[in-house]
Amino acid sequence: MVLVAASARSGTTLLGSLLDLHPEVTFAGELNRRRAWGRSSAVCGCGRPFTECPCWAPVLGRPAFPDEPAAGDRWATIVEVDQLEARSRRPVALVRALVGRPAPEQRRYVAYLDQLCRDLAAQRGARVVVDTSKLNLVELLLMRSSSGLDCRVVHLHRDPRGVVFSRLSGARDRRSSGWDRHAKAVQLGWPLVLADALRWDRSNLLLRLLRRRLEPVTVLSYDRLVAESEPTVRALVAELGLDPDPLSEAWIAPDLVELPDNHSMSGNRVRRRRGATPVVADLRWRDGLSPAMAAVVQALTAPVRRMLGGRSHPRPAG
Repeated sequence: MVLVAASARSGTTLLGSLLDLHPEVTFAGELNRRRAWGRSSAVCGCGRPFTECPCWAPVLGRPAFPDEPAAGDRWATIVEVDQLEARSRRPVALVRALVGRPAPEQRRYVAYLDQLCRDLAAQRGARVVVDTSKLNLVELLLMRSSSGLDCRVVHLHRDPRGVVFSRLSGARDRRSSGWDRHAKAVQLGWPLVLADALRWDRSNLLLRLLRRRLEPVTVLSYDRLVAESEPTVRALVAELGLDPDPLSEAWIAPDLVELPDNHSMSGNRVRRRRGATPVVADLRWRDGLSPAMAAVVQALTAPVRRMLGGRSHPRPAG
């Protein structure tokens, strides 16, 4: 299992989509977004509602806890699992996760995630499941210490100016549609810029400080992913013990890839792209973020960026 850890808008959906090109890998999307299963407006990456998806419908109809069939299938246990997740994030429970002594509710939550990944892998005929959940530090600690699966963490990080601009432009799009609940903050811009810069700091700093607890960890920059997409993905696949050769036909050119359907359950619009798709860096922030905002973001994130610099990356695979 691959657990992708990153701040929001760091390219996790792109990474998941590229790994999904390997026949033995399945990109699951954000597995902690279970509420999407029951929303009529939410669809799988293949474009179908979850009730009609040939991948998710049978998986969600299976028992959530095979050793306790009376608990019901995954449709019926969404509320219970949400409660398990909430209890697993309490301060005392977090400490137990940090020291490797999970509480009973945390062990049950891990058992749920383990079985979900096993069923999804079996349904897709895959050996590796890629989860790109956000705000998943507790899950990372629990899965690395208590899971029965072989788990690997990929820490993906992106230039914070790109992250901040992407979040700000998304909020502005929602405001123009008339439903953003932070309309005033969006109009001013600065409150969101400051908040998202600090969120970037918090997410990446915690992942850096807890790296020893999460080993093995592969550190990857968004810039490297988009600049050298094929060799980078081949290297990651090789680290997982898979033959990277089946990836060769997916790349039409160094920066152009053929994307098929995927069955990711949540993520940005990249997961819905099909056919020949450019793999290029999103650099809109260079024109869309004011010089003052860019300078402040750089100043606020400088210590963490220095900590991330010079870390290991996947070695190119032949």
